[in-house]
Amino acid sequence: MFRQITKISSTAIPITRNFFSEKRVLFRLLKFPYAIKQIIKNKKTCELLSFIYWEICYWLGLFEKITFTNTPPVLINSFGDKNRILLLENESFRIRISDLQWKMRFQCNGNKNIGCLHSNPCQLVCIDNTDEIVWSKKFSHELLSLHVNSIGTVIVCLANGQIFCSEDNGNSFLNTLTLTHEDCYFRFEFGITETPDGIIIIGEYGNLQKKGRFSSVANIYFSIDNGNSWKFTNHLIKQGVNKHIHLVKYSDIINQLILTDGDNRKKMWCCHQDDLIGHTKEPEIKMFNKKHIRLGGFTSFLEHNNKAIFGTDYNGGTNFIVTTNSYITFNKLVIPDPYRRCPVYALKKRRSQNGIEIWANLHNSTITNSKSLVMVSRDNGQSWIRVFEYCGHNNRVHFVSNSNKIENSIVICITELSNSPGESEKPLITYEITD
Repeated sequence: MFRQITKISSTAIPITRNFFSEKRVLFRLLKFPYAIKQIIKNKKTCELLSFIYWEICYWLGLFEKITFTNTPPVLINSFGDKNRILLLENESFRIRISDLQWKMRFQCNGNKNIGCLHSNPCQLVCIDNTDEIVWSKKFSHELLSLHVNSIGTVIVCLANGQIFCSEDNGNSFLNTLTLTHEDCYFRFEFGITETPDGIIIIGEYGNLQKKGRFSSVANIYFSIDNGNSWKFTNHLIKQGVNKHIHLVKYSDIINQLILTDGDNRKKMWCCHQDDLIGHTKEPEIKMFNKKHIRLGGFTSFLEHNNKAIFGTDYNGGTNFIVTTNSYITFNKLVIPDPYRRCPVYALKKRRSQNGIEIWANLHNSTITNSKSLVMVSRDNGQSWIRVFEYCGHNNRVHFVSNSNKIENSIVICITELSNSPGESEKPLITYEITD
């Protein structure tokens, strides 16, 4: 779950005004030809052109921006100051330290939570509403992702690329699927979905390289028997997807499966479940955006009140909140500075005492003058309240709770970015957003 590349690629140098205003101008100019060579080698020319176009449009004021309320964010200089973030509350929410330090949590029926704790990331636990352990299962490797389907089947993905399933409330787990590589997994919440007919679909995620280039693992796996057996298609790889699957979600608006991919093309696709599971040769998966500049490759998604909301993944570039009611026309709103460089890694709904809130997690750890942000909307994305702002160089915020229903509380985990070999992030503290 915390396996994110934190090293900035030489092919992802942002085109900003600061490029020529910083002290190390000569060094950057000398490195520029190498960067261009890498961009061409990795087939990122279209992406670079899109970044330049969006940059120019932003500075000319041609983009409509998302609307922030007048409430200023709380500035978090250090997450070690626990009392600072505990001051964050208004009429609809408050933030408190979680009783349990969840690494990930799935809220199930019967007031039970299934997940794992930072103290033991290899152990899956089921905990009731009195914080008593109902059952637990020790695995050989760390848990990277988790899902519980509508009838209670528990699906976990380990740090060795193996997926285990349990249909008997955790009494037994069977290894029913092994992904392409031990470093592959599905993204928590966004990389797995279930159709109304109970078909479970997984999108494979991983950052694999061969000879300096990414090796695609953009496979789609599906199970029609509750995770006991799996079939897969590599249709997106054949279509040129060169990296992995960002998003696999079922849309209630168009009754189709929505998929997005990374890295170079960043496309969005859709297909009917029958086209996926009933294909004899190639499934009929349709592309939304044929050109990179039309936006795609979204990393976050939700639907509410017949409206779909997407968050983009242009790390170091210009990012947008994109909405649609029809999946025919899309409306994009740019995220303004100083948060513009932040991909929208998560969008979540929370049921508060005043209605449905939408929470968004914007993070960037590569650009020195960029700020990261957690924000919330109480009017279905029409306007946003900046909750807290922090430096993404030092810390990262993860939304680590999920449920098949709209949650009453959201669990967020704060980590400290590390430069130590083999350790990208160190967990600090877990908070819960609640009424």
